[in-house]
Amino acid sequence: MSSQVNFSEDFKPSFSGHETFALRYGWLEKSFQATVSNSENPFISEDSIAQFGVGRNMVSAIKHWALATGFLVNLENQLEVSDYARSLMDVSKDPFLENANSIWKIHYELVKNPKNTTLHYLFCYLNENVFDRNLLISRIIDFLETNGLKLPAEKTLSSDVTVSFATYSSSSKTGPRDDDVNSPLAELNLIRNNGNGRFAFNFGTKNSLSNNLFLSCLTDYWEKEESLSGSKMTSLKFEDILHSPRSPGRIFLLSEKELLFRLSSIEDISDGQIIWSETAGIQQLSKTQRYNSEKLLEKWSSGYE
Repeated sequence: MSSQVNFSEDFKPSFSGHETFALRYGWLEKSFQATVSNSENPFISEDSIAQFGVGRNMVSAIKHWALATGFLVNLENQLEVSDYARSLMDVSKDPFLENANSIWKIHYELVKNPKNTTLHYLFCYLNENVFDRNLLISRIIDFLETNGLKLPAEKTLSSDVTVSFATYSSSSKTGPRDDDVNSPLAELNLIRNNGNGRFAFNFGTKNSLSNNLFLSCLTDYWEKEESLSGSKMTSLKFEDILHSPRSPGRIFLLSEKELLFRLSSIEDISDGQIIWSETAGIQQLSKTQRYNSEKLLEKWSSGYE
């Protein structure tokens, strides 16, 4: 049974915009370059098809994924490059998105946003470790009904689930092949294709996820939870970091062992701004007087030095 979630009053779930295309290599880079080099919206200009080198529907899909991942933002009906995208695409960092840490950052920005409803539910709320399309569709419908949200058309939801699986998993049980048109997010190996329409989460060690990015996302989660609670949260329990919706443990599919390992060194990673403690069976993080959320939120970008 789904639980109720504290969404904003104007929240509307979304299940379309990708034109049935999963995210592909090069799309985010193209959206960035097109936006910074044009004074007008590059996706509606007369030469958009020639500029992107794809058909009209695929141009719409590129725009969708650029907005969904937060690479681009819509400010007063004007498309702008986001701060994190500008930082990523800096020539001194990763202008071709070849660093795995960049893909982890894009993953986090994509799935933490409830407007990307299917992927948000998949990584933040689904409790089954093995699933298929029908199960995920059923769980999403239950989630929407429990929270009084409008249900999409059956075909729309089914298509969105199919695209979500294609974005995060290979079409082959044995992993990506050279002739696959794979999404860069499939590189993270978060969802395994078990064949026969069955998929599974891959928990465990995430060696390519940097401690700096983990810390930044942990801070983002902590600040968001504090905002939702309406009161100061000077500590954060281990179980919440591991299991709670939108937490780094869930979004990155971390095992209990790996999360404990990362948190045990959090004082060093955070330069003493956060400490880890295990007292009387209570495992938790606590903010110190040196805690500075702005500095910690920017920590992710230092992983490219």
